[in-house]
Order: sequence, then C-alpha cells, then structure tokens
Amino acid sequence: MVHPAAAPDRLRMVGNSLDELHQAVRWVGEGKIRTVVDRTLPLERFQEGLDALAAGELVGRAVLTPAG
Repeated sequence: MVHPAAAPDRLRMVGNSLDELHQAVRWVGEGKIRTVVDRTLPLERFQEGLDALAAGELVGRAVLTPAG
C-alpha cells in the first residue's frame, strides 16, 4: 500500500477559496446540491479508492467506512 503523503505526485487537486467552500456548504444545507457517492469501501481498502480516483474512474465520492 502507498500512503498518499508518500506519493504526493500521484493525486492532483483543484483548489477552491474558503468563500467557495462556504457557499458550497450553504447550498448543501439548502438542498440545492447533493453529494454523489460512487462507492463505499472499508477503510482497509482505501488504496482501491485512491487508485480509482487517480484513474478518473469515480463519478462522485468514494466513502471510507471504519473497520468493525
């Protein structure tokens, strides 16, 4: 497994301003937008989620659930 901090060049993120984040949170609270969950994975399979993200396979979010 590769920890994301060990391979910072593997993932690219698009930055948003704090104001944009606050606006997005307001829109979620108002029901104007919703989160799309592509898949749910147990925490021990986090690398699978990172690989799908890096490959552009996700349509929405990958949610990690705690073990147990």
